[in-house]
Amino acid sequence: MRQNRINLSSRPFRNRRLFWLGIVTVVGLCVVSTLWISRARASALTRIGILEAQMASRRAEVDRVKREEEERQKQEAKIFLTDQDSYQLAAARQLITRKSFAWDRMVGDLERFVPKNARVVTIKVNGIARGENGVTASLELSALGKTPGELTEMMAELEKSGGLFEVGDTNQGETTDTGEIPFTLQLQYHSRTGGDQ
Repeated sequence: MRQNRINLSSRPFRNRRLFWLGIVTVVGLCVVSTLWISRARASALTRIGILEAQMASRRAEVDRVKREEEERQKQEAKIFLTDQDSYQLAAARQLITRKSFAWDRMVGDLERFVPKNARVVTIKVNGIARGENGVTASLELSALGKTPGELTEMMAELEKSGGLFEVGDTNQGETTDTGEIPFTLQLQYHSRTGGDQ
């Protein structure tokens, strides 16, 4: 039997297992890292999408609440006026801007002629006109008195106002549950210019 002798000097032994094992390990790590990165990226994109959807939903909710609040404020701000009320409001605004009518002076003048046992409920301004001697206001005064004679007493006092007030139509109602008697006076108030009142 013949033995083969290996001459290591002419053909040295080279162990390449470690080299290939290193290559396979590096490639495996690259593949695993790539898979992990792609999964992490997909997970992050999913979370970003969920957060963006939540933000969009919250923005829509905030916009809806703002619109509802604006609509509620508009509804609260709406004042329904008749044509006559609109006309009177426009006339009152015009007077206020021009400051040509002394409302506090008119109320003060009127208080002097109200009987002690009567109380004024409303003063309605039906119209205002400017003349040479000042401003004239048409008023409707509603009041409550303790006795039927207070309407007559107030009319007599107003007639003594020296032209400050002119009495027009009057009306007296039935006694109320509280025992008071309502009455209404149509008046002309002459607000003179200057301090001659």
